[in-house]
Amino acid sequence: MATKAKISNRANVRNRAVRRLKTAVDLVVNRGVSLDVEENGWDLVSNEFMYMATVEKSILDVPMEVLCDEVAALLRNLRRKGQGVVARRPGPPSRIRSPDINRAGRCERICVGE
Repeated sequence: MATKAKISNRANVRNRAVRRLKTAVDLVVNRGVSLDVEENGWDLVSNEFMYMATVEKSILDVPMEVLCDEVAALLRNLRRKGQGVVARRPGPPSRIRSPDINRAGRCERICVGE
């Protein structure tokens, strides 16, 4: 979770905003708040992805019920967008072999693709 100084210059206010969002995510994923009866909170998240959130100042004024509804809707949207996406860990960039000398005597770099 990332916060900006725009929320407040005081660290305790920024930390309270982060705690509110973490609590809302915990309520949705672990306890099933704001979910339909047949939905499971753990089905909304995947271990194959990393989730990042930027906390804004308005999170301090929103009631927890509304915040949980928004978190559940966002997780559903991310799950729907992520279906069919194959999670791939980033590998090293294209490896470059040592220079080879071609027939004309010039040095060339050969890139080995993935």
